[in-house]
Amino acid sequence: MQRICPIIVHANGRTGSTLTMQLLATAKEIAVPMTPPFEDRYLFFLHALATLSSTDDAPMFLPDAIQQRPEVLNGLGYPLYHGFETGEFLDGQLFNAELQKKLVEAFMATVVEQYPQCEYYAEKSMGLSHPIYASDTSYKKIMLIRDPRDILCSVMSFNKKRKFNAFSWLDDDTELSYCKRMMPSFREMLSSSGTRSDDCLAIKYEALALRLGDTAKEIGEWLGVELSPEVVIAQRDKFAGHMTSSTAEQSVSKWKKQLSAASIAHFSEAIGSELKEAGYEE
Repeated sequence: MQRICPIIVHANGRTGSTLTMQLLATAKEIAVPMTPPFEDRYLFFLHALATLSSTDDAPMFLPDAIQQRPEVLNGLGYPLYHGFETGEFLDGQLFNAELQKKLVEAFMATVVEQYPQCEYYAEKSMGLSHPIYASDTSYKKIMLIRDPRDILCSVMSFNKKRKFNAFSWLDDDTELSYCKRMMPSFREMLSSSGTRSDDCLAIKYEALALRLGDTAKEIGEWLGVELSPEVVIAQRDKFAGHMTSSTAEQSVSKWKKQLSAASIAHFSEAIGSELKEAGYEE
């Protein structure tokens, strides 16, 4: 059977994951769920489903789900009152691993059947996590890096634009409180800067925004495919609702004008060395 390799776009919010998915979708060898902003996470869901089905502390999840949709049992002729428990009879970890493997194989076989020209399937991570990382499934990972001060600016602008809070912004958060709470995630992201191997490639948002052609070539050569930045540029108006700056240039280093002195000082104190090591101004 033809093998297809997952590509996980590993990213914090507002780091260019939608732009990266747009770019990946321009290659005929990469299958991408095409509903913008590309939030369909089939592999994430399937791995989570396998984990739920085999965890000792949630043995009743299946009947609970079915009770909410009893029509799924129509025709079975058997009332399902109880789920199954892993433990003494069933090794939950072994069952989880086997179920994950079979679900992913079934999904990938379906992708190959529908898109026989494809060698890859791409989806976004959920923040800086994805259950595939703890599985036996082989994958490639594109890690997106962005100046965290610009991430903060973009999160605030995007939340204001959409009139609701997202990206883990709490109702009582301030600019500074959010900055402090997200610092471990920012630090983890910066630590990946410069990573490059056969299975993992770190890409900076700033390179995507300011040098899309060169960055498309770098990613394409890493994957062994041809990407088309021209197609992405032509789609700009279609994705305008997902942007918080009028131009790519304006999305870089906007923290200098938009962040408070207190937030800027906290970034310097908390992760100044990490910013410098990743190539950002302290």
